[in-house]
Amino acid sequence: MDYPTIQTHLRIADLAGAVSNPGSESREQCTVDGIAIHSDEAGPTIVADSETSSQEDALELLDRDISHPKIKQALAEVMRAAAQGSGRPIVMVVGPPGVGKSHLVEPAERKLSDIQVPTVAIKLSQIGAVDFSFKSMYMSLYDKLPEPPLPSRRAPILPHDRVSDSGRGICRFRSATVRALNRESKKPVVLLDECAHILNVNGNEKLIRHGQTLRSFGHDAGAILVMFCSYNGIPLLKIDRELLRRIKVIHFPRYHEEVEADVDAYHKVVMSLGKRLKLDPTKLGKLVLPLMERTVGCVGTTMNVFREAVIEPRSACGSFDYKAITRSLPSENYATELKREVLEKEREIAGFL
Repeated sequence: MDYPTIQTHLRIADLAGAVSNPGSESREQCTVDGIAIHSDEAGPTIVADSETSSQEDALELLDRDISHPKIKQALAEVMRAAAQGSGRPIVMVVGPPGVGKSHLVEPAERKLSDIQVPTVAIKLSQIGAVDFSFKSMYMSLYDKLPEPPLPSRRAPILPHDRVSDSGRGICRFRSATVRALNRESKKPVVLLDECAHILNVNGNEKLIRHGQTLRSFGHDAGAILVMFCSYNGIPLLKIDRELLRRIKVIHFPRYHEEVEADVDAYHKVVMSLGKRLKLDPTKLGKLVLPLMERTVGCVGTTMNVFREAVIEPRSACGSFDYKAITRSLPSENYATELKREVLEKEREIAGFL
């Protein structure tokens, strides 16, 4: 099932456009949470005055890496499988939508590079959002690697490379990427974020061919492929037993409301986000359980809620509107449906761990 995506509409430009007339005598100024705010009939305008000097700065603070037990555990498993090897050339990191899988990619790339493991990361959503193209994937990887000469246009087309593209162009870039990865002294690691674009296809036959194409590419490149995806990776595990033997599955779980340690850890995550924005911990503490319930314990979704709350216009001379967090929560119906689906998929993925 395709899960709905919580959209974060960054209305910073709307606020920036509501700049008061510098010559206006009706402007007032006050300070809210260390932010100097001018106002007049045109609306609020945030002026640089502190570390959190604008909505842009607040959003930048929220975008910084956040460390918590679940992401630490998942990162450690990714590092073991990628750096030390698990005997399997493909690693699939799965978890519920909004759990924060994409937040694993940058620290994984950084830590692997720190220990001299050749690493390249790409986001597949940027290279084929409508109809996935392996040629575009090879080109994106090629652009991030040392550039050996492209092989001859007469390079043969391999059967698996006929999946989404035709012609010899795909094979030229595939061969060039394979050669570049093979030049590394250590086994390289390729991090593929948002792999839903490979997995969300019509028909099992095409899904199997996509899996075979990845396996073939990883084998020829001598690389470990790390795929980050939601539970939409499960069908591939089910229908291709041969591929399954070559995949190491890592589950990146959410925080569970019924587990005391999870509630405590999630509480610390929320307090950490509040601290970045200099929010009152007492007021924020009252919102932890509603946040956990509506986000189904997913940290990525929780961060999106904070982003939505931050970009809500504040009153000209008032304090941060904590009700903005409540208004930014996913709907009750969304949370109920998502939790039902996640519980089902959690039981399903347990059989592959």
